[in-house]
Amino acid sequence: MATSKRAFNFSPVAPDGSPSEMESMDGEARTKVMSLLRRAKKWWDHRADFRRRRARSRDYRRGHQWQEKTENRDGKQVTEEQKIKDQGRIPWVINQIGTVVRNLVGQWRQNQSDRAAFAVEDEDKEATEQMNVKRRGTRRYNRAGTVERNEFEEFLISGACGMKLTIEWDSDLERNEVELDPVDQTRLFFNMDLEDRRMKNLRIIGELHDLTPSELIAAYAKDQNGDFDREKAEQIKQIYGNLDEDLTGVMSDAGFDRTDDLSFFNASERSLGRVIEVWTKRHKLKRYAHDKARGTLTELDDDTPDDAIERLNAQRRAAGEPPVEVRTKVEETWMVRHLTPRGDVLWEMETPYWHDSHPYVIGLANLLDGEVWGLIEQIIDPQRWLNRLVTMVDHGMGAGAKGVLMVPEDSIPEELSLDDFAEEWSRQGGVIKIKAKKGRQLPKEITTNSIKPGSFELIQQMKAWIEDTSGVTGAQLGEEPASGTPASLFQQQVAQSSLTNLDLFESFFETVREMDLKMIQCIQQAITSPLELSEGPTSSPVQYRPEDVQNMRFDISMGSVRDTATFQQVFEEDLQAFLQSGYIDFGTYLEMSAHPKAETLLRVLQQRDPDVLDLGAQEMQAATEAVAGEQAAASAPTGPAAGDGAPAQPQPAS
Repeated sequence: MATSKRAFNFSPVAPDGSPSEMESMDGEARTKVMSLLRRAKKWWDHRADFRRRRARSRDYRRGHQWQEKTENRDGKQVTEEQKIKDQGRIPWVINQIGTVVRNLVGQWRQNQSDRAAFAVEDEDKEATEQMNVKRRGTRRYNRAGTVERNEFEEFLISGACGMKLTIEWDSDLERNEVELDPVDQTRLFFNMDLEDRRMKNLRIIGELHDLTPSELIAAYAKDQNGDFDREKAEQIKQIYGNLDEDLTGVMSDAGFDRTDDLSFFNASERSLGRVIEVWTKRHKLKRYAHDKARGTLTELDDDTPDDAIERLNAQRRAAGEPPVEVRTKVEETWMVRHLTPRGDVLWEMETPYWHDSHPYVIGLANLLDGEVWGLIEQIIDPQRWLNRLVTMVDHGMGAGAKGVLMVPEDSIPEELSLDDFAEEWSRQGGVIKIKAKKGRQLPKEITTNSIKPGSFELIQQMKAWIEDTSGVTGAQLGEEPASGTPASLFQQQVAQSSLTNLDLFESFFETVREMDLKMIQCIQQAITSPLELSEGPTSSPVQYRPEDVQNMRFDISMGSVRDTATFQQVFEEDLQAFLQSGYIDFGTYLEMSAHPKAETLLRVLQQRDPDVLDLGAQEMQAATEAVAGEQAAASAPTGPAAGDGAPAQPQPAS
């Protein structure tokens, strides 16, 4: 059954031609808006502890690991870094957290799992291929790999990630395109009384925007046709007062930390205007015209009169066609408002998206009693221990006596000064003549060890603690195993490390899958004209026809997740052994192999000689030798070279 849908042309900040209530705000309407702002601020305040813990984990990620507050000898609150410096020591940082994050991000980068769309109801392969080609093009357009990489690192730091999918007019391409943007977790808010990570009971979500005066005018000073509205531009100037765009960045240059000191109502800089974007869920009565003869379900506008349907049905009855049935349903939808801190509505409308939801995709690594946390938060304490141990060992090595020479004064010959005595003492092959008397002490060197026994072993234990907690062990890092380590034990270590981080990767994959689904839904809405798409110079162009895909329901299939390079190497060796033993054919080997050219070779062989893929290793070798023998026989001369003494071959009669 087809469902007719309306098209929109809008930008990620505010749609073109969207309705605005800036001209018709009254007391009751402003009261409702202020109530909504208070509700949004309540949930913003609920995330204050999350933002504080995120900032701490971020600092440890970047190497600022001595910023915890403590008391010095005077009882004043200072950072641990300053306290250590006041004691004449160096606060060393061995950033194991950074190593863990880089390794996990590298694993994500190396992951080449195949994500493809498939039709849920209609198995039209051509339409599915059109959508897959366009989806991959949209990902390239947005550099989606970079966005996903950055959000995965955010996932490790804070335990939350977010992406936003909107539709924007691209003036260069002269068409609508789907825009993928990361969501700043310090500016995001939503109701924290969620029951599970799927966010089924999400009721409110939004974020804070800080825009320059020109950006405010460009986004909101529009009429119903999307053209510039001078009257609205003057209203925006009155709402925000005299913002000086030339001051943009002045506060941040002065050292103002805009991330950690964000407030709900005030912009981070004096030159910027705060816009509060709020999406709220609501239930609404919707009417549909059900045409059983044509199999369509068309949404009716709120102002469609009942007598118009009656006149239509009268015409259909006269023509011998079944009447249109009007059906009323209670459906869930979302409202979006862009508000000023004082309660002005810059933009308000029901969600313009065909998926009837908000544009955000939020992923949570953990959720327990409304609290969210990341991996780094769990390894901060062993990281602090590691830094303290290294600093103590360094101080002990620097403070201990190292070859201090103690010499009695009467043992120094009269012809030598103390400096000459010390120089001769340290010279290779040096000789010093002294008068040794009975009971007199001879010169001697003193060397002390101020390092506590077991300090280096404890350092290794702290590193192992971080590795065990994070799952990034030596095997996962690709380190060479110790001599004599059985291969089975090494493979077990790799597999165990992979299991430790399995939930982390799978949780992020679920978020990416939701992002792909929402991207497909936005593509169905954004692209309204046929396109010719090509994925490269060697690929054939694909004709994208909106009418083929707009009414199809798609889902995303996730390919198998490839793990670290070490895990792939072990699996690759097993695959080669299976191929040599004849347990799998060459086609299966190429499908499962992690070789960077395996997929390309598989595609080429499928086009040229598919029968080769069914051969095993021994059969392929025999076939290769046979072909080589035939080529050698074909290129060999028919008789011996002249002058070699061999008898001439008989020639056929002419």
